[in-house]
Amino acid sequence: MNSLTLNTGILALLAAALLASAPTAAAQQPVKEKLERMAAQRVAKSCHGCEIAAETRWMPNILARADSSRIRELRLPASELSRGYLTGEVTWERGGETQTSSVQLHIGVTASVPVATRRIGEGETLERGDYEMRRRDITRLRQLPAVSDSLLDRQASRMIGESDVILRTDINRPASVTPGDPVSLHYRGEGMAITIATTAREAKAPGEKIRLFSRETGKTYIAILINANEAEWERTL
Repeated sequence: MNSLTLNTGILALLAAALLASAPTAAAQQPVKEKLERMAAQRVAKSCHGCEIAAETRWMPNILARADSSRIRELRLPASELSRGYLTGEVTWERGGETQTSSVQLHIGVTASVPVATRRIGEGETLERGDYEMRRRDITRLRQLPAVSDSLLDRQASRMIGESDVILRTDINRPASVTPGDPVSLHYRGEGMAITIATTAREAKAPGEKIRLFSRETGKTYIAILINANEAEWERTL
C-alpha cells in the first residue's frame, strides 16, 4: 500500500467522524418535532378547540444531537394560556444522567372568541346580537378573551370597537349592589371603629370602589365594597 492510498484512507475516516459528530438537519428534526408536539399538547389542555402552532426557535446543539426518545419532560412558564415567545425547560437523559436545557419556543393560538358586532360604549349593557363567535389569532392579545356565556347583560368597562375581540377585562363583574341598596359603611381608625348606614349611589361588584350616601351625616363617601351589604371607608367627598 503506497502512502497516497494510506493518506486517502485516513482522510476518509476523519471526514466520516466529522460528519457523524455534526448536528445535521436530519438529526435535529426528531428532537425539534418532539418538542413542538409536546408544547402543542400542553397548551391544548387549557384551550379546548384551539388551533396550536408550536415552533422551536432555538435549542443548544447538545440537545439537538440527542436521541428524541431521551426527552422526558418539557416545562413551560406558569400561565393560564401560554402563547407567544417563551422559554421552556427540557428534562432529558444523557450518558445515564439527567440533564436540563433551556429552549426558546413560539406558541401561536387561534381560537373561537367573542367579537363585537358594533361599537359598544363604556357602561353599556351587552345584549344578544352585540357580539358573535369568530375564529381569531389570539397569540398577541394582552389579556385573555372573555367567555361568551358570561357576557349577556354585563356592562362594558371601556369602549369596545366594532370587530374587536372582547377581553375579560372589557367586562365589569356582575353587580351585587344597585343604586338605592342599603350598605353598612365601616370606618376604622386609631383606637376606634364606626359603622354608618348608607345607600349605594351606583351599581358595583365586591372589590370595586363605590359611592355611598349617608342621610345621617349628609355626606357622600368613596368606599371599597366588601360584599352586598358592607363596605370599607376610603375617603369622604
